[in-house]
Amino acid sequence: MKFLIIITTLFYIFCSMNQAIAEPVNICSDEEDWAPFTYFPRVNGIADKSRQIGITQDLLKEIFKIIGLKYSVNKRPWKRCLYEVKNFGKRRKFEIFIDGGYSKEKLKNFYLSLPIYSTHQGLFYSEKKFPDGLPFKKLSDLNKFTFCGVTGYSYEKYYKKYGLLRSVKIDQGAKNIPIALKKIDAGRCDVLGSSIEIIYGGIATGAYKLPPSIKSMKLPGVNPTTFHISIAKTSSRAQELLTKINQAISKIQKNGVSERIFRKYLPK
Repeated sequence: MKFLIIITTLFYIFCSMNQAIAEPVNICSDEEDWAPFTYFPRVNGIADKSRQIGITQDLLKEIFKIIGLKYSVNKRPWKRCLYEVKNFGKRRKFEIFIDGGYSKEKLKNFYLSLPIYSTHQGLFYSEKKFPDGLPFKKLSDLNKFTFCGVTGYSYEKYYKKYGLLRSVKIDQGAKNIPIALKKIDAGRCDVLGSSIEIIYGGIATGAYKLPPSIKSMKLPGVNPTTFHISIAKTSSRAQELLTKINQAISKIQKNGVSERIFRKYLPK
């Protein structure tokens, strides 16, 4: 009789564990568009908030298809999103957030998956002024150019990390990226420093168009910024989710699915 009770108890525990593992995954993302990775499609400039598209969204479909779990993605203010995932054990709202970069601070509260994509710091310039491309081989060459920037954006890393001299001032008179690009096209400055993918993301959303003369190049010697799927450590299935998600990421990166998704949203 005792043996039967033990077997029955173990069976119910096993079933409960399987049920918990099979529960749908609630995911949150930043309420601001992060094109071309996660954003609302636009029709005549108006956002269709009934659905989200982008590289991350397509990657998630493939990853969770392999894992065999249902999931949903909802937008929240970024700080709120991180708070909800950090406190998933108590609040039970969001178990994962997406489009987050790597940091040692994040590792305290979240398990970070393998990188699902990277962004690359680059320079945008006009081929009208530089028909043979920027004469740029090393980071110290940054000091050869005049810079345009955008009001409110931080360019401190150019001084602290990339070797731009403090004597080189960045003209941040442009209210937004399209205006900065137009200033470069007009020859009022040489370059705009920005994440390459984010500029092309703005084009993908229809937020603006790239002037025909504008080209881009990656900053040499600068490591890309990696982005991950971040899982709450307070989730009872966190380790299992991490393992399965990493296995799925590896699979779609090896079989070319990931590459096809990137080419759908970004130029070569």
